[in-house]
Amino acid sequence: MADLQDSTLLPPDAAFWKRKLAAFLHDTPSKCLNIPEHREKSRAAMLRAGFSEEEVNNYDYEADWIAAAADRYPFPNSRAAGLTCAFDGERNRFHHPLDGNQQLGFKPIESDQLGTEVEQLCQPLIETDSENDTHAWRDRFFAHWRLWRRNAQERDFRLAFLPADTRIPDHTIWNHMQVVSALAGANADGGPAFLRLQIGGVQDFIAQARNTRDLWSGSYLLSWLMVAGLKHLSAYVGPDAVIFPSLINQPLFDLRWRDELWDVRKASSGSATIWDGNPNENRSGLNAGHKAQLSPNFPNVFLALVPANQAAQLGRITAKAIAEELKTIASCVWANALSAGMVESSDRARFDDQISRFLNISWQAEPWPTNLELASELAKDAPANSPLANSAAQVAAIRHMAEQEMPMGHRDARYYTNASKTKLNSAGLAWAVLLAHQQRELDAVRQTRAFAPTLAGRWDAGAHNTKDALIGRDEALVGGAILAERAKAAGSYWPSLFKKHDPIAALTLVKRTWHQAYLHPVWGFPINTFKMPNTRGIASHEPESDQDNEPEAEDTKASEKYLAVLALDGDEIGKWVSGTKTPPIADQLANYTDGSGNATEGSLPYYKRQRLDTFLETQRPLSPSYHLQFSEALCAFALHCAQPIVESFDGRLIYAGGDDVIALLPADTALRCAAALRAAFRGSNELNELLPKSLDFKFSSPAPGFLARSDYREDMLNRRNGPVIPFIVPGPKADVSVGIAIGHFKAPLQDLVRAAQTAEKRAKAPVAQDGLDRSAFSIRLIKHSGEILDWGAKWDQGALDLHRALLEAMKTGQLTGRFPHRLCEILTPYVSTTQTIEDLTAFPAAEIIRREFERLLSQHEGKSLNPAPLTTALDTYLRSLAGRTPSDITRHVIGLATAVAFAKRTL
Repeated sequence: MADLQDSTLLPPDAAFWKRKLAAFLHDTPSKCLNIPEHREKSRAAMLRAGFSEEEVNNYDYEADWIAAAADRYPFPNSRAAGLTCAFDGERNRFHHPLDGNQQLGFKPIESDQLGTEVEQLCQPLIETDSENDTHAWRDRFFAHWRLWRRNAQERDFRLAFLPADTRIPDHTIWNHMQVVSALAGANADGGPAFLRLQIGGVQDFIAQARNTRDLWSGSYLLSWLMVAGLKHLSAYVGPDAVIFPSLINQPLFDLRWRDELWDVRKASSGSATIWDGNPNENRSGLNAGHKAQLSPNFPNVFLALVPANQAAQLGRITAKAIAEELKTIASCVWANALSAGMVESSDRARFDDQISRFLNISWQAEPWPTNLELASELAKDAPANSPLANSAAQVAAIRHMAEQEMPMGHRDARYYTNASKTKLNSAGLAWAVLLAHQQRELDAVRQTRAFAPTLAGRWDAGAHNTKDALIGRDEALVGGAILAERAKAAGSYWPSLFKKHDPIAALTLVKRTWHQAYLHPVWGFPINTFKMPNTRGIASHEPESDQDNEPEAEDTKASEKYLAVLALDGDEIGKWVSGTKTPPIADQLANYTDGSGNATEGSLPYYKRQRLDTFLETQRPLSPSYHLQFSEALCAFALHCAQPIVESFDGRLIYAGGDDVIALLPADTALRCAAALRAAFRGSNELNELLPKSLDFKFSSPAPGFLARSDYREDMLNRRNGPVIPFIVPGPKADVSVGIAIGHFKAPLQDLVRAAQTAEKRAKAPVAQDGLDRSAFSIRLIKHSGEILDWGAKWDQGALDLHRALLEAMKTGQLTGRFPHRLCEILTPYVSTTQTIEDLTAFPAAEIIRREFERLLSQHEGKSLNPAPLTTALDTYLRSLAGRTPSDITRHVIGLATAVAFAKRTL
């Protein structure tokens, strides 16, 4: 565990926050509409923000240069090279950062004056107590970082997608402004450093759940602790310094700053505090409502840009803040349980010891080298094809182009160290190398971390050594008959929280009760917001059922209702984050036609004219704005898509942290929900076709990789039906794999969660390891008898269409419920005689399956059956299985039929 010793680091002063705000305002949102006059726009924005005449345009120029070098390339001098590039959103469009072939187009902004007026009207000017107060300048900075883009896009969404550089329009001006302010804060003394922190062991802790509240509570506790650390860190370096995950629009992060900032500051134009000034939950207001604030959506790792001379201290105090928050929560839980008589004072030492052992925090801080040469040296011993080696190769290709291939007369002196313009000058260009090296260093830290032993080094026996029923590692505080007696005597909510009298240790007690002991009394969450459905309710399409009022097992009627646990995870997200899968440079450069549609313009034609083909084929190196755009895309999927999609299928979202989703669903809707989540992740127009009609708004895709919701539009405060506001998602080049575990609603929930995680790993595993090699779904069927069956397929193999068509035919009565069972019975003998079939290489398995399928359709026909869609879907699926062995083909079809039969039991 990280060293949690006390730190003497002092909070930043007013000068620090002024430095950051000036850097943030060095450009203004509409810069690309009138580049020659953007300095004057910046000057006006600084004056409005509270800077004096002497202070305007006095910002950290070096931070801007480093950010430009990291985000872009050494472009040629525009005048010398004849490279001109304008952005209008129609001909030259915003490029998706993961795939420049996907571009968001919109009607051009009518004039630079209109863009300037919108940014002026939307600039957040808050009331402050004193012009020289440290908190006043801190709060001004936070307001600009958090509110300016929100205000602007809700008045004119086009301002959210204006690029930082018209020559490579794959990152917005807002990202560049944030990177410059982050560097200005990190570059003051000793240069910048990366700080990366990770909490380990999260999956097991989440899976240790007796009921749905346990499952949600474990996820939410980890998100809450991570945000507590990020809130503490942002007080020292600003929220802009956090590169991953994105903190903008995060309800949980906004909540952490509520009492200290948002609920004490007012907008200059109104009397309500900023926290209460925008209550509409469909908007991106700060007070997004309890439902959004109670959605766990933070990953277990963050990356931040911090001052090198404070990096180690910041790592320690952030880790300490996380540990202290857990300690505070645990203290509230202990006091609550002690006053209710659930524990005895003599248990306190054991309780505290178990809490102290829970967190596994690792962090690593790495200062930037002082120049590009030293930064490149970090990769000299990197193994071939490693992320570090790949990043170094990408950076080397850019250096070769800029230092050797670009015509000397075209080179822009600002990028070079010497008058001869032969060496690039900024370590920022090596951002990808620095990150890859730092990730390797953190991996080493995690492998060598110290930990305290669980046992005292001697054998002991007795009831006091009984283990926690869910965690299985810690000794219980109470359980069995004693727990039952204490819960009954305590009354109130205690009997409903501890219906099962399993032995419980400290972590289970925290997970089960911290909403009552901490979230409700300390943070003001209403108790009714913690209502959780029981597993029978989920299985029965009753997501509003109350877990706390669930009937006892002996009182429930016999049922064949089946529940599904869905675990979704992005494919090769680590490679996207490390830059291994970034698109070619050529795809990201501006390339458009003039007004007549004849001549090609933009930056791409210049490099083609110079025949710099190797450079154009090089993958775009990782950059800070790419990181921010990718973080934003993952955040948007989690915040705007995951919860409404899961709930539209009568499910309950447990966790949505970017590319990672856990949800509970009825068995018959799980696979369709998985397909809908994938469509949202990729920004596909197919999404609306997959969603139930009961959803009270519509998704749309203005371009692949971008989505919009019909309930989030411009000018909603004035109740005007303006254009929808698009948001970016990972896009069609990215994909997900999904594991689904289906079992009886009485099955142990933690077993189903682990089965879903196992199925998700199978979906990702190589074919040689009996996997599906990503871009796939895998279903584990757990029968009430204990038998386990696995089935899965690639998303594009047609299996989904056949599964959907069969289930729909049975729902509508066109096909009897016996059909999938009979299909399994007919086909199983072909698998049980595997050796005989395999010896017959020409055995027509697909044809036999097709004929048996058609015969059974006629035998199990219901009302108005149209067999054509079913047989067409079967043919598509069988074609996707071509090349497999006869028994393998048969097993896949049996697996599909079994999955349909299980889903049918929930109808």
